[in-house]
Amino acid sequence: MHWKYIIVHHTGAEEENTAQIRNYHRRLGWRDIGYHFVIERDGALVPGRVQCERGAHCVAGGMNTNALGVALIGNFEIRRPHPEQVTALASLLRRLMVEHRIPATGILGHGEVNGAKTACPGRYLDLRSLRHELNSVLNKKA
Repeated sequence: MHWKYIIVHHTGAEEENTAQIRNYHRRLGWRDIGYHFVIERDGALVPGRVQCERGAHCVAGGMNTNALGVALIGNFEIRRPHPEQVTALASLLRRLMVEHRIPATGILGHGEVNGAKTACPGRYLDLRSLRHELNSVLNKKA
């Protein structure tokens, strides 16, 4: 697949780990977890759906077919992500941006997608600063 975007999510609930999310998505009748990657509370990066398969994480804007989905466990409307999660997210985004030639402007929070009616990934996950930082780092390497 040719990915144009990376959509960042919070799970919005209090799951303990990726296995709980995967089991929930399978109970919905899905083949697998909807996200391509999940970042657990301790910053552990867990693979989800294989990257060659369309996601099941953002119907709005056709993003399931145009975007990789990355979820962080937690509800960032009520609390900040753990620093380890933000570090892991920055590292993953940097790698995916280079691997798939996605610019920083292609990193979107779920709620930033046209037509998405959600607060995801929550008010306490500062994607604007993260995009700026990633853009600066990647432009210095160019």
